[in-house]
Amino acid sequence: MTKSAFHGTDHFRSPCKPYKKDMDSVTRLLPKVLLLCSFFLRTGVANCQQSSAELKKLYDAHSCFQMREKVHASNTPLFYRAVAACNFRESRCAKELSKVQRQSTSADEVWEATSLLAQDALADGHYSEALKQVEALLKLRPTDKDAQNAQAFFGALTTSGDQRVVRHRRGQASVVQFDGNVGAKILVNGRSTAFIFDTGANVSVISEGQAKLLGLEVHAVDARMNVVTGAKIGFCVTTATSLRLGNVELKNVAFLVVGDDAEPFVEMPIGQRGILGLPVLLAAETLRMHDGVFDIGYKPARYTRDAANICAYGSTLNVELTHESKPLTFALDTGATHTDLYPLFASEFSDLLTSGSKETFTQKGIGSTQDFPVVTIKAVAFTLAGHPVVLSPARVFLKPSLEGSETLAGNLGMDVLRQGNQLTFDFHAMRISLK
Repeated sequence: MTKSAFHGTDHFRSPCKPYKKDMDSVTRLLPKVLLLCSFFLRTGVANCQQSSAELKKLYDAHSCFQMREKVHASNTPLFYRAVAACNFRESRCAKELSKVQRQSTSADEVWEATSLLAQDALADGHYSEALKQVEALLKLRPTDKDAQNAQAFFGALTTSGDQRVVRHRRGQASVVQFDGNVGAKILVNGRSTAFIFDTGANVSVISEGQAKLLGLEVHAVDARMNVVTGAKIGFCVTTATSLRLGNVELKNVAFLVVGDDAEPFVEMPIGQRGILGLPVLLAAETLRMHDGVFDIGYKPARYTRDAANICAYGSTLNVELTHESKPLTFALDTGATHTDLYPLFASEFSDLLTSGSKETFTQKGIGSTQDFPVVTIKAVAFTLAGHPVVLSPARVFLKPSLEGSETLAGNLGMDVLRQGNQLTFDFHAMRISLK
């Protein structure tokens, strides 16, 4: 079936609204579910009156790695001890946040702890727990629109049950590549397909046509999600009863559903229009790409907090790079084909901008576009997990382009992550490595 025939078939015309496109199709194919679904888990700045100003500043800046160095003292407030445990996905995260809910006298701390519990549950595919925490948020702030939308979303997902691991053994899957993005062959409800991996997506995504090809039932949700241009759109959901990645098999895997005429799926091959987000990738626990295959589900390294170079802020992952010996925090985003540098980097290394060329970059959203000033530099060298990497060319945004980008040095994409013969993600040890 040709692409034109596919798009012209009434059977595949989608009631689900188009997906936004963050960047141009050449350098930024896959969009950010996290930014679309900002209603899920909107953690703001806590008014932690019982906490030190330094820890509060680090928390507000989403500085996982810097906070790690500051919470060892015995008098560290409970809220920040809990946050640090969650930053590195330690098993005691939920227990510590629950203590904050029960013991804190700060309404803002309780709100933050509840929001983080919902995010932690979403990352693990525990939709019923996420719904429970969102309902707790609504008890705190009954008119909060974001929490109301999140309640509708998680309510739809809980009808099929929580995601769970039914088999976790070492295995392999063939690497699939598409325009700079990387994924693998998988089985969905026993049917073979290939989906892209996206660590920047807090839920998995599928086109409606792909869902129908796989025999998945699509449901509209009575909620709206926000896009970065300010628009609010409707969406649909579906659940795969079974998903197998190598020898890791999951039940009840949730997907957002968007139209086949939407980015990024309009550019992708029919039969491969899906994105595996964090709940699936974290469940696999270990992923190692080399020689055209992914090793999946092998024994992880031993976890120590001080050795981790991946951290979590809610349901998003960050990673630490260095430039000129200065540590910098980037979003870890395997769904991005191109790495972008943000205003924080520009302010730290303003001397680099003098050699670059000023340009205007157009960010596209649903029904609207927005122009951003950028400077393009020939090359910038970094170190990632002890491995030298080079971003060339380097695009530096001069003002925040996406929600949350003001607290990060950049968004780390596949152009840098693939600069080695072997790329490893260990979500137990919270480590990334390049060889």
